[in-house]
Amino acid sequence: MHFNHRSMEPNLIFIDSNYGFLPTQITQLETQGVKLSETINAIIHTEKKIEEVTNEIGVAIQKKLRNVMKKIGDSKL
Repeated sequence: MHFNHRSMEPNLIFIDSNYGFLPTQITQLETQGVKLSETINAIIHTEKKIEEVTNEIGVAIQKKLRNVMKKIGDSKL
């Protein structure tokens, strides 16, 4: 993929405006001692936010998330 300065800024704005919440969500999920219900709510919130991005990039990210969640659901803990 080729990046130039003209396309970099809009791409960074897109990422920040649509996925800027992820670092906070990841930190919340990594926190020990959190109730399971809070963890589940954080995952549901994250899925909903990701589903809001409906352009080509958003759809690709949604597909990747579904694949990861399926693998987690299929694994035996």
